[in-house]
Amino acid sequence: MTWITTLTKRLSFEDDIELIISLYERPDLAQKPAPDGYLAAMESLGASPATTIILEDSNVGIQSAKASGALTIGLRQNIIKGYKQEGTDVYANTIADVLAFVKQQADMATE
Repeated sequence: MTWITTLTKRLSFEDDIELIISLYERPDLAQKPAPDGYLAAMESLGASPATTIILEDSNVGIQSAKASGALTIGLRQNIIKGYKQEGTDVYANTIADVLAFVKQQADMATE
């Protein structure tokens, strides 16, 4: 959690984060590529895979997200040159692409 909170303190929206789960501090949850962390987060937030979009950058994270049943976006913005993401539902090159996709999904859900 120390590493996680070091990062979240840099975020302008840190106070808006409702839940953080560190798999290293939850021995009851299997590590990625198991979906346990994502499923626990969904349960804690009262969400379901059908209403969840997961943003991932690594292939092991993508495997975990997909195993949870949620729609998975592969963010390519900061990955190492030559790294190939595999298995996502959608790929996004920037956060702006992610936001546009999420807005599109929300608009479709309200139609």
